[in-house]
Amino acid sequence: DFFMIHNEIILDMPYNSKKISKLLEKIFNQLCDCVYSQGRHTSMGKRASIIQYGELVNSKTFSSFLNSVGVKNKWFDSRMCIKTYGTLSNARIKEFESEQLINKYVPKLLHDHNLLITPGFICKDWKSGENSLLKLDGSDITAAKLADSLIANIITYFKDVYGVCGEDNPTPEHTSNIFRYIYLND
Repeated sequence: DFFMIHNEIILDMPYNSKKISKLLEKIFNQLCDCVYSQGRHTSMGKRASIIQYGELVNSKTFSSFLNSVGVKNKWFDSRMCIKTYGTLSNARIKEFESEQLINKYVPKLLHDHNLLITPGFICKDWKSGENSLLKLDGSDITAAKLADSLIANIITYFKDVYGVCGEDNPTPEHTSNIFRYIYLND
C-alpha cells in the first residue's frame, strides 16, 4: 500500500515516471524484505536498515527527475565513503577513514560527471558494515564531510529549516546556535 500511494504520485508527474516507478518499486521491495525479515524484534542495526530507505527513495527520485528533464547527474551511494563508529542509530563519522574513501572514489565520479546526487544521513559502521544513522542534521554533516575532504569552496543546502543546527540542538526553533555560514577552511 505504501508503494501504491507513492507510485500514484510518481505516475502523475510529467517526466519519465515509468523509469522512476520501476526504481521505486525495487527500493520498496527491498524495504518490505527488510521489514518482514525482522519479525517483532528490531535491533538498532535493523532500525537503521529500515530508515535508510527514505533517503534512498528521495535521492534516487531526485536524481532520476533531474536526468529526465535534462540536468545530467550521477547518483552515488554515500555509504561507500562515509564510515561511522558508535551506536548505529546515533553514529559519528570516522573522520580519517571516511576522508580516505571519499578521496579514493569521489574525484573519479566528479571527473566523469558534472553533478553528483547522494543520500545523506545514512552511512556504514566502520567495523560491522551495518547501516548506521548520523545524529541531527546528518545530511548536512554528510555534505560538509564530502566538501571538506574534497577541499570544496562552497556547499549549498536546500533545507526546510533556517540554517544548520549544531549536533546538540534538538530543534532549530529552540536554539540560538544555528549556523547560517560554515567556512570550510576554518
